[in-house]
Amino acid sequence: LLTIPIAALFDVLSIPLLMTVSLLVGAQTVMFNAAYVSILPSLVDRAQLSDANGKLYSSQSLAQVAGPALAGSLVAWITAPVVILIDSISFLWSGLFIGRIRHDERADFERSVERHFWREVREGLHALFSSPVLRATTLSTATINLAGYMFLSVYVLYMTNELGLSATGVGFVYASGGVGALIGSVIASRLAKRFGVGRTLVWAAIAQGAFGVTVPLAIVVPEYALPLVVFAEFMQWLSLVVFFITVLSLRQSITPNRLQGRVAASNQVLTGGMAPVGSFLGGTIGSVFSVQASLIAGIAGMFLAGFWVLFSPAIHIREMPTEPDEALDG
Repeated sequence: LLTIPIAALFDVLSIPLLMTVSLLVGAQTVMFNAAYVSILPSLVDRAQLSDANGKLYSSQSLAQVAGPALAGSLVAWITAPVVILIDSISFLWSGLFIGRIRHDERADFERSVERHFWREVREGLHALFSSPVLRATTLSTATINLAGYMFLSVYVLYMTNELGLSATGVGFVYASGGVGALIGSVIASRLAKRFGVGRTLVWAAIAQGAFGVTVPLAIVVPEYALPLVVFAEFMQWLSLVVFFITVLSLRQSITPNRLQGRVAASNQVLTGGMAPVGSFLGGTIGSVFSVQASLIAGIAGMFLAGFWVLFSPAIHIREMPTEPDEALDG
C-alpha cells in the first residue's frame, strides 16, 4: 500500500501499479484471514470461542460502520493518496499489536515436522468433507455466499434505478447493515446458548433470505421504499453475522489445533470462491431477465442455505463442543 502514495508523490501512479497492489494485498488478505481465525482456538478455551468471535466481529462491524464515512471525509480533506498512506500505517500498527501476542504454537504442530503443500491442502479438504458437521456448514456457507453475491451484483442498481434512492439513501441503507452486523455480533453467542447451536445456524440462514423478500417488494410501495430496504438490510446483516459467528465457532471447536490453518484456508477458498460465480450469475440473470429476477434468485438461495444444516447431524448440536473431533486428525 505504501507504494501508492509514494508513486503519487513522484507522479508515476498508474493503473498497472494499482492492479498489482490490489492483487498482492488480496493474496496477503487470504493468508491473514486463514491465520486470523486459526490462532484463536489456541488463545482461548473452546467454551469461550463464541464469545471471543463475537467480540472480534463487534470491532470489525464498528470499523465497517465508521470506516467508509471517515474515509470519505478524509479524502475530501487531505486527498486519497494521503488517506492510503494513513491506511498503510494502520496495517503496520496492527502488525505491531499482533506481534505482542505471546504464544508458542509449535506444540500444536509437533506431528508435522515435514511440511508438504499439496498434502496439507488434501488434509484440509478431507477434514471439511469427512466430517458431516463441517461438510454441512461449509456447503451452507458456500450457498449463502453464492446467493448473496447474486443479490449484491444488482443491489445498488436496483436501489438507484428501480427505487430511485439517492446516494445519501443508499449510504443510509449500508449504514443500517453495519448497525445490524454490530448487534448480531453481540447477541450471537447468547442465541446459540439459548436455542442451541444447530437451530441458531438454521434459523439465522433462513431469516436472512426471509427478510430479503422485503427488498424486491419495496418497488410495489415506492413511497416506503427506503424504510423497507433499510429494515431488510438491518435484519439481513444481523442474521448473517449470527450465522457466521456460530458457524466459525463450531468449526474452530471441533477442529484439532494442528488442522486449524488448513481447514480455515480450504473453507475460505471453497466458500469465498463462490463470490465471483455468484456475481456472474446475478449479472447474467439481470441482463437476460430482470434485476428483480436476480434479487429473487439470490434470496431463494439464501433461504435454502439453512437446509444443509437442517438435514445434517449439526442440527442436533445443542452446545459448542469443548473438545476437538480427534477423528479428523486420523
